[in-house]
Amino acid sequence: ADGRGWQDFAEYWSEQYPGHSALEVYVEQLAWYDHEVQKDPYVLGWALFTAGPLGPQWQSYDVTDQLRYIAWEILVPQAR
Repeated sequence: ADGRGWQDFAEYWSEQYPGHSALEVYVEQLAWYDHEVQKDPYVLGWALFTAGPLGPQWQSYDVTDQLRYIAWEILVPQAR
């Protein structure tokens, strides 16, 4: 199967980053991206795809259950 959403890469990431969950690896990528886009004054914001998928084809992208963790890892450190 083709890799689509972040959940499709869980097995690969567990092999490449032993001791880290797929969610940890994904959030690290998001944090890196967030840091990079903040360097560009033209970028006003960005959004995750997707929370609350409306069809099975989007299920591997779903971050609904991880939103609190993602916010805690990316947004909270910036507020300090």
